[in-house]
This record gives sequence, C-alpha cells and structure tokens, in this order.
Amino acid sequence: MSGKFALWVLLIGYAALGVVYTFSTPMFEAPDEAYHFALVDHLASGGGLPDQRIPERRLWKQEGSQPPLFYMLAAQVVSPFQYPFEELRAALVRNPYAYLGDPASTGLGNRNYAVHEGAYPPFGRLSMAFYAARLLNVAFGALTVFALYRAASVILNPAQAWAAAALAAFNPQFLFIAAAVNNDILIAALGSLILWQTLVMLRDGFRTCRSLSLALLVALAALTKLSGLLFGGLVGLAALWVIYQRRDWRGLLRLALFGLTAWALIAGWWYWRNLTMYGDLTGTHHMLLIIGRRPAPPLVALLVELLSLTDSFWGVFGWFNILPPALYQHTVDLLLILAGVGLLIRATRHRDDNLMQAQIGLLGLTALAGLGALIVWTLQTHGTQGRLLFPYIAAWNILIVVGLSELRIPLRPLMIGLATCAALFAPLVIAPQYAVAAPLDVLPPDAVPFSVSWEGEIEIVGHAKLDAGRYHAGDLVPVTVYWRPLIQSPRPRSLYLHLIAPDAEIIGQVTSYPGAGMRQATTWDAGKIYPDTYLIPLTEAVSGAFELRLQMGWLRANGQTMQAFDPSQNPATYVIVPAGRYENP
Repeated sequence: MSGKFALWVLLIGYAALGVVYTFSTPMFEAPDEAYHFALVDHLASGGGLPDQRIPERRLWKQEGSQPPLFYMLAAQVVSPFQYPFEELRAALVRNPYAYLGDPASTGLGNRNYAVHEGAYPPFGRLSMAFYAARLLNVAFGALTVFALYRAASVILNPAQAWAAAALAAFNPQFLFIAAAVNNDILIAALGSLILWQTLVMLRDGFRTCRSLSLALLVALAALTKLSGLLFGGLVGLAALWVIYQRRDWRGLLRLALFGLTAWALIAGWWYWRNLTMYGDLTGTHHMLLIIGRRPAPPLVALLVELLSLTDSFWGVFGWFNILPPALYQHTVDLLLILAGVGLLIRATRHRDDNLMQAQIGLLGLTALAGLGALIVWTLQTHGTQGRLLFPYIAAWNILIVVGLSELRIPLRPLMIGLATCAALFAPLVIAPQYAVAAPLDVLPPDAVPFSVSWEGEIEIVGHAKLDAGRYHAGDLVPVTVYWRPLIQSPRPRSLYLHLIAPDAEIIGQVTSYPGAGMRQATTWDAGKIYPDTYLIPLTEAVSGAFELRLQMGWLRANGQTMQAFDPSQNPATYVIVPAGRYENP
C-alpha cells in the first residue's frame, strides 16, 4: 500500500469515526463545551470579544479569556443559522446533580452537564449550528492527523509514520475532543504543522518559504491558545542548532524577522488588548479569578494527578466522568512503559547520529515542555487533563512509535486494536450513559403495583421487585420505579431515593432530576408512565443484618419536600417499600 493511499485510508477512517463521536455525545456534554459554544455564539451574533472584568455571570465563563482564533473561525460557521439567544439559554438548563469531573462515579447516572430529553436535541437552527461547529473541529482533527503523518515521515519509514498518525486518528480521547466544540484541536493541528516544518528545518536548514510558514504558524498558534506560545521558543532552539551546524546567520535573521513581524500582525493585537485592558499580557489573571484558584496541592496528590494523565490522554469521556474498560487503560499503560524503555535503548544506540539525536531531542523537549506547562497550570487551578497535552500530540506519538519500533513490537496489530476500541467506545461506552427510557402506556407485567401521589402532580404507579437482593456496604442497589405525571409540572422537580436502616438512618441515597438527571418534570406528558432506574451506593457501613427499606419522595424547586398522599388522598408521612437485605459483620 503506497504512502499516499494509506494516508487517505487513515483520514477517511478518522473522519467516519469523528462523525460517529460527533453524534454519540449530546450537546454540551464534553468538558467546558457549553462555555466554548457560548463564546462562539457571542461572536457570531456580533458581540465582539468579551470584557472579562465585567462581574455579571456570562455563559462563556473563563473561556472569554482565551485567545480568539478558534472562536472567530467557528463563529463564521455558526452565524448563517441565526437562532435566537433565548433558545441557547433554554438548552443550557444545568443539571445540579451531575457528577462532573468524577470518573469514579461511572454508572451512577447524572453524567450530563445539561438536562436533555434524550441524546439528540430537537432539529432546528440551534442544533444545526452546534453540530456544524463540532464538525469544524473534526476537520481540524483531520488536519492534525495529516500534519502528524508528514512530521513523522521526516524521521520514520512510511509504515511507522502511518502508525504515529493512527495513534491520533484512532485515539478515542482525541476523537472525543475533536468531535466537541473547543480550541484544543486547532492548536493540536497547528502544533503538529509547526513540528513538521521544524523537523524539516533541522534536516535541510533555513529556507525562505519554510521560515515564512513557520512564522505564520507560530503566530496563529499564539492566537489560538496560550500553549501556542511555547512553539515560538521551540522553533528558536531548533534554529540555534541549525546555526551551530551550518553558520547560516542570514537564514536565522530572516526567520527571526518573519517571526516577529507575523506575531505582531497576527497575534500581537490580542496580547496588547490584554495588556491595556487588564494590565496582564496573557489575560490569565482574570481567567483564574473566574475558574477559581486552587491551594497548592500536596506533592503526593500532584503525582497522582500526573499519573492519571495517561488515562485522560487516551480515554476519559463526558465531563471527565465516563471511563472506558479498565483493560483498555491497563494495556495503554503497558505500551507506554514499553515505549519508554525503547526510547532509552534508542538513545544509547544512536549517539553518533547528530541529526537523529537533534530531531528526537526536539520531540522530547516539546513533550516535556508541554508537560511542564501543564504542571504549572495545574498548580494554579484544577486542570490535570490529558487533552491539554494535545498541542504536542505529534511529539508524543512519534516518540511512542520510535520506542515501540526499537523493541520490534508489531505496530499494525496495535493500530487495528486501537481502531476497534475507538469504534466500539462511542456506541457502547459513551452513548449509553445518556440513554433515556421511552415512556410507556401501561405498567410492565413484572412490576410491583404501588400507588402514591405528590400534590396532584406526580404519582408512582409501581416499582421493580426490590426485596430479593442481599447487599453489603459499598454495593450498588438497583432501583427501578415507574412515575406517572398527573399534570405537566409547572416547575422543575427533583426526586430523592433513600436506603434506610430500621432506625431510619440513611445508608445510601440519590437525589436527582428524573431520568437519572436527563429529564425535567416540566416536559413530561401527563398520563404516560416513565421508567426510572438508579444504582444507589451503600456508602454508610452499619454493623448487623436487617431488612433494607427504600424511602422516596419529591422536592420543589426551592428544595422543600412535596406532600405525599395515599390512594385515599390521605397525607402520607413516609413513602417506603422493602428493598432487600443488608448484611455487614
């Protein structure tokens, strides 16, 4: 298979998976996606760059402090759809019970940042605009894969270069972030293009066209994300190596002149705006004020966070709260360890190849500089996420392939396995977390009929058989109840499910919007039956053995408990059903 044909196959495979991931995750269900899209919306409606000094809460939050290139480009894609702002605000109803940033809670429901009535929004101008912005990012991801392949081809053979690019194209986390609205993928594309041109510069020396392209790319990167500033320094270090080898001072002067001019014309205006408006060249002070500073973390906690970067570089989905199978994560960790061993062997075997040492050194320095920048950032706020290393993904991927190749580990089976995982995770890991059971007309025959209502709004008509299980502290107790709205609720309502001991002590509980956080009682159809399933963790360890009881009820929007009534319309103090047996020695 020729190199060009193999690259096209890779890009087509990536694009197909990118579309699948685009529509496997509901709107706003990637990290900070709601804030990114709100800023795109603001620019598309002619609002201009936001003033982050204004104290009123804005939908874009800290993202208003980001360099604006991605948002300006996405605004051009979104602006033709012309939907009302109120439609966006209505779609951004926040789920107050969501387990955001908590991957350990996978499987407990409430994965969703926003309240939805299913995985897909109603078809309209807003949804078309939103998915158009996502698909723009998929295109930037394709550019990343292409640039990564070209960068890898400078120092690797075609099969190895293809594998390095495939590590991005079939990386489930890269696909997930590329299929969301954010600026992480544009900077990944620009960073990969910069590394490609810089590796060629190390090999061939200064050329006028290459120096001009590097100047433009570095300036665009600086206008995309603050991490783009690192690439200017990396290109400068590579240029010093070229000078040492070739003594081409005129070429260095030309590169420096192009670089300073491009930065001043393309990116400088935004940094000057920050300096004059905020007294802060990068605008990070106001960003940290909005997102919140963190106290200095203990060294052990910081090390644990850094070790978790491998997980979130290769696959942590949703708002950092959906994990892939553990076997996948362990396999990736093993391969990374092997790649590291291979790199050490490579460094000792090729000490006399100055060009190869310089190219591998540039890639290693890029990877370490990116990691160092992330550590500096995470010392200031909670941001230890692998996606923040994507600007340097070309360096990481090429180094991984170099290490694995040094140990003669077959690359093709690994890429096939990675592609298979990527294809399966979207429909089997991500999408089910947002599934909502369809309403029913009648109670299922295996359900236990049970009737209590709350203030003439909501009635429970039955529940799954709950009293057959035996549970211990730490177990998850499955509970399915069937609600029937008597009217369409005028305000949002929350439900609570408490597992209680005989002395009424709560030893496990869930508080949620219905549908495990995905539904609103205000949108229910009166008379329909809505199945509602939860896994309630038994978080309190209690000695002894006793019959568990499930206590349930509903809360008004202000948090007050709604009054329950039995079938005779007499007030019910408690609504309790048997829920199995608890045993703990």
